[in-house]
Amino acid sequence: MISIRSITMKNFRGHKDTSVEISDGEGVFFISGNNGGGKTTLINAINWCLFGDIAFNTIYDTGIRTKGIDNSEPVEVRVVLEGLGHKYQLKRVATDYDEQGKLSTLEIDSGNSRELSDNEAEALIKKILPKNIRGLFFLNGDNFSTEIFNRNSTNGLKSNIYKVSELDTISNAIRHLGLAENLYLKSIDKTTRDYNKIQELTESKEFSTKKIEEIEDDIKHANDKIREHEQELEDFDKLLASVAEIQDIIKDRDRLQDDLKDAESRLANDKADITECIQKSYHKVLLLDEVEEYRKALNKAEDDGKIPSPVDPKVTNNILETGVCLCGRCIGEDERAFIEKQHERYEAINKLKFLTDGILIFADIKDRIKDSYYVLADAINDKDKLDSKISGLKDRLDEVLAKLNGVNVATIPNNPALKRQHIKEDIEKWKIRVRGYAQAKIEHENEIVRCNKELQRLLGQSGDKDTQKLMKELEHIRELQQILKTLLDEAETTIRNRIQDGVWNIYSKILPDTQFSGISIDENYRFTIESKQGQQYDVGAMAVGELKTLALSLICTLSNDIGYSDTPLFIDNLFGGIEKSHFAEIARSVEQLSEKKQIFITYLYYKEKSDSSEKIAKYFSPTFVKQEFSAVKNSETGICNLIEEK
Repeated sequence: MISIRSITMKNFRGHKDTSVEISDGEGVFFISGNNGGGKTTLINAINWCLFGDIAFNTIYDTGIRTKGIDNSEPVEVRVVLEGLGHKYQLKRVATDYDEQGKLSTLEIDSGNSRELSDNEAEALIKKILPKNIRGLFFLNGDNFSTEIFNRNSTNGLKSNIYKVSELDTISNAIRHLGLAENLYLKSIDKTTRDYNKIQELTESKEFSTKKIEEIEDDIKHANDKIREHEQELEDFDKLLASVAEIQDIIKDRDRLQDDLKDAESRLANDKADITECIQKSYHKVLLLDEVEEYRKALNKAEDDGKIPSPVDPKVTNNILETGVCLCGRCIGEDERAFIEKQHERYEAINKLKFLTDGILIFADIKDRIKDSYYVLADAINDKDKLDSKISGLKDRLDEVLAKLNGVNVATIPNNPALKRQHIKEDIEKWKIRVRGYAQAKIEHENEIVRCNKELQRLLGQSGDKDTQKLMKELEHIRELQQILKTLLDEAETTIRNRIQDGVWNIYSKILPDTQFSGISIDENYRFTIESKQGQQYDVGAMAVGELKTLALSLICTLSNDIGYSDTPLFIDNLFGGIEKSHFAEIARSVEQLSEKKQIFITYLYYKEKSDSSEKIAKYFSPTFVKQEFSAVKNSETGICNLIEEK
């Protein structure tokens, strides 16, 4: 494990004379402070000491010299490292207008010191961290995710992962074998009289071999297309087979809807008839009750013998009005009283007569009511039958609609036969291509056989044993080259899958409520994110916090599973652009890395309205937090300093 034990900065950017002692060889170290306090400068100083340039530019002067310091005063950064069984001091000094400076390296074991040569110093720095992959370990909080996933970067992600995973060792071996192959071919040139012909045959053989690989890819692509179109044809035939059934279902739907409408209309009419019948029956019942009362009154009058004799009401009325009898004489009071009594008896007769007429008129009321009851019963029975029929129609209509719901009628083309013919033509076109590719492959295979025979003939004609020996060795080189290519492909596939799984596991833990469902990585290490709806997006479409979390997940996966697990990690403004709700999970991911390495994290130290300081360290487990430093800038002199917080 390689760890930083101390950093000293003199006249470097905002720091005139600052020294920092690191307490532990592993864990998390925080540098907090306000803007311009010199937090990022510490990371820049370590990078400058190792590589001679600045890792992160800032909004301030990008030079290395402290403002106000004369150019004659040297700029110096010293970093003491411990690891690889030794202790080293790296010191870079720049004078005048030199921005790169000169590096000197001491091995300082047991009080003794030995200056390393330039080659030894360069080898040591490569063991610590090769310059061409430092972008994975010096992370600028504002744009490190953009730099890591930038497809146009000349030092792209694939190249970095090759170096971290040491796949470049296999790749370089393949390249060196290619150089050796060329050397052997040149040697064969010296030992054979027909080298130009041999070279031509060799190139033709290589060309045919390459073309065969391309043709095999084309055949695979064409076969995939054939399978796609055959599946399309199968699905289309299934759709056509269901067209007649769909049309029958549509007819059933329309018929059932008409029947249902008619039944509901009849039900409404029957309900009205039932209501009217009930009302009429009710009035007849009331009338029957009234007639029964009349009958009782008449029977009682008959029983009492109170039915009077008929009297002409006109005569009694006239006598009472004039007071003169029909014979012309005036009636007395006794006669008037008698006539009035007769008149009253006549009114009683009229009442009894009304009762008698009522009994005669409504004699058949009971029969009518009985008939009304039968009509009412029939109407109610018809209503119940309609209710049952409507319920059955609705159930059948629901079944028909459910069938139609599973069929996209709009997908049926206007001319199915023509559509089917087009699909079959597409299948035949790709089959013709496959046959053409297969024929071309056979031709190139025959060309390789021809070239091999001709090469053997030419080499046999020379009679030169050295040439034959060189050719055998050349074949061994090519066999080894092919073995390494296969090994590289298999190893790269394994590493790519491990990266894909590891990155997604960490990312989904940090953002459990993510809108995405997974990631994928192609052979060029281009990341693609997939939504929960199955749509594919370039990672550039992600929000700043999401992209930054994805980049951090990649760094954690590389350090944990791929390589350079003990190399210090420097993250400038780790939590910038990320919601606080995810800080704790990010801290857990960083802590897993800190078990094997030092991690230096800067963050903006500010005060909220409550005047309570926001401490990023509170999201980390105390056992992982080794030290905290505050970056302080003198407002009068502009000089920065780092103070350890106890």
